[in-house]
Amino acid sequence: MHLTGRWKIDGPVPSADEVIRQARSLPGANPIAVDADAVSAWDSTLIGFLVALHAACAAEAIPFDTKRLPAGIQ
Repeated sequence: MHLTGRWKIDGPVPSADEVIRQARSLPGANPIAVDADAVSAWDSTLIGFLVALHAACAAEAIPFDTKRLPAGIQ
């Protein structure tokens, strides 16, 4: 999953459950790997989304790969 743009409190945030639902509909979408190279700005909004996504992945037994996240987010 490629994250792009601003991830700030004043912007929209996708639902982690919706991401899981969409991932389940794609063949070979397991595990979910997150790439944030194209994120231009972020605050705790991005962290909150990633925590929720990680919890949703854990509940669905989907591996969650964060190796491509910046060190400040990891």
